[in-house]
Parts: sequence; structure tokens; C-alpha cells
Amino acid sequence: MHGPAREARFKFQADGVTRDGGVHNLFVITGRSDAPIYCQITQEDFDAQAARNNLIFRIPTPTFGAGLMEAIPDNTICRRALD
Repeated sequence: MHGPAREARFKFQADGVTRDGGVHNLFVITGRSDAPIYCQITQEDFDAQAARNNLIFRIPTPTFGAGLMEAIPDNTICRRALD
């Protein structure tokens, strides 16, 4: 994969009132010859959501290696931020 990951979100759920904001699958494997028979995920209708102005895309902030931050004491981070 090249470039940043892109995800699709719907502003509202199907009722048009309740906030959604969840990440929705851009791709599914349902219907592929190599997909397990129990895989019955339905592809979202992104065209209909876009027509309703209910579709937004975002590129999330990469957090690769962020776990290393946990190894640094908070006071060290704060002290360095003031330098």
C-alpha cells in the first residue's frame, strides 16, 4: 500500500437524525471466489450516501511507534516541551 490510509465515515445513521461517525468498509470480499462462504458483509452504498451529503473521508493520524512514548516519563516530555 502506498500513501496514507483513507477511511469513510457517515455523518448520520440511516434515520438521518442519529449521529454515526463510525468507520465504514470501503472494500468487502463478499462474492469473491476465494472468500469464505460465511462472509456475507454487505457493501455500503457510498453513491447514495454521497448524494445525501452524508459521506466524509478522513486520513487518520498515523500512530506507528506511539507506544514508545509510554516509555518516556511525563515530566521528561513536559520539561522538553518548555525548552
